[in-house]
Amino acid sequence: MCRLTLWKGDHVMRFRAIVVFSVLVCSIGANSVSAQLFSGPSSFTMAPATGAPNSQFLNNLTLTDLANGFSVSGQVQIDVTAGQHSGTLLSWEVERPLNPLFTPPMTMVNTSSLTGYIIAPASAGSDYGQITTEYTATPSMAIGTFSYSGGVQTQLNVSQTATFPYTAGGVNFLRQAYFVNYNFNVPAGTYVLDFPADSLSDPLPEPTTCVTAAILTGGLLNRPRRRRR
Repeated sequence: MCRLTLWKGDHVMRFRAIVVFSVLVCSIGANSVSAQLFSGPSSFTMAPATGAPNSQFLNNLTLTDLANGFSVSGQVQIDVTAGQHSGTLLSWEVERPLNPLFTPPMTMVNTSSLTGYIIAPASAGSDYGQITTEYTATPSMAIGTFSYSGGVQTQLNVSQTATFPYTAGGVNFLRQAYFVNYNFNVPAGTYVLDFPADSLSDPLPEPTTCVTAAILTGGLLNRPRRRRR
């Protein structure tokens, strides 16, 4: 009875170790490719701006490169003058160059992520906005939409993905486009918009890599074992 119990315990330990090995093989394969995806830093191709006329615009946004994309973080405050007007409250675009030598062809996942909040004055009506993440030369758009209401703080928690086949080559960029609209009536008021807004791009694990790991796992588990004496 003791021999059987010992063998089962050893078998379970081997199984757990091999499963961990398989997961690591898949994740390391994806991460090593991700590090080669970009050929340079990100930059604003359209600086943050407001379409609200005669407004005071305080911009504390910063742009930070990540291993798999970039993040726009910080806060914007927009003091809107009295009157009745509407349009684009805030917008920008960011691009980061993709490496044309990125290999091999892979299935990629783009993610648009937006958290933070919007505080709108009581005289503001409800409105909406959008964040997109895409490759400029490849159909790959991940579109996240959101809405907010006047006179309250609206918490944002947006995350949308797009999965697509990708083969590197030529001029291509990871692009983030952000905008939010507004409609405003009579008294002056202040909008506060808090971020981050992230654009991320990650490869799916190579099927061949994971299949190989699975075959190795099965082979190791089924390997004949010497009985304990």
